[in-house]
Amino acid sequence: PTKTVGIAVFVPSAYYEEQDILNSDLITELKDLHIKKLFSDAFRLENIQVIHDTYAAAMSEYENMDTNHDSQFYLYCGDGVGGCFIHKGNAVHGDDLVAGEVGKMILWYDKKDRKMETLEERLSVPGIMKQIRENLPDMEFETALEAYERGEYKIMEIFDEALDTIARVLYNLVWVYNPTRIVIDSCYKQYGSMIKKRAEQFFHEFQNSDISIRVQFTEAQYDEYHMMRGCMNLVLKKWIEQAVMSPAD
Repeated sequence: PTKTVGIAVFVPSAYYEEQDILNSDLITELKDLHIKKLFSDAFRLENIQVIHDTYAAAMSEYENMDTNHDSQFYLYCGDGVGGCFIHKGNAVHGDDLVAGEVGKMILWYDKKDRKMETLEERLSVPGIMKQIRENLPDMEFETALEAYERGEYKIMEIFDEALDTIARVLYNLVWVYNPTRIVIDSCYKQYGSMIKKRAEQFFHEFQNSDISIRVQFTEAQYDEYHMMRGCMNLVLKKWIEQAVMSPAD
């Protein structure tokens, strides 16, 4: 019986509002799909917000920081790898809305053979599983995490390479963004904890360098529901803005 005042749709890539088009590099079936129009026509609403899933999650985490923090870098490692830097409540998107696509970082590039490896290919769950299944085709990610905890050498070698890589990437990103907090998130909580622990260890090694880096590491608070929470907040704010602008309605 309640009234629907808005809808938010979170998507796995950059969304270009003027064209109502999603960058469909991850899901080719979404190419040329006008998402906002689709939902607007179906629900007869103007307040349709299309938002990058990483941004939605990052804003949800940021809005629940204590008041001693004014900037945050959010890193997500799951089926893909993405990030979002927020400073004093404003997210950095870049001119073409792709700022934060840290998974696209190139780790190595062979100019002769035109081959390369991206951060996403090494750090994402599918990227890690591709390496594991070369020798263990039936293993699942949860089983691989258990094998890592048991100290199985081959599994540890693959995970350790990924963890060391992201620790170095985060260290470099801190010199670019200088956040007061880094939030680590994953669809597998144990994996997120592993990344946080390795990054903290790596940063500790440089705490006495000439220019000290002071950043707090935390794990995401809201698990898989943070994106919905961020979307809810966005829709509510937009609805309030519209109500203030048009009080008669």
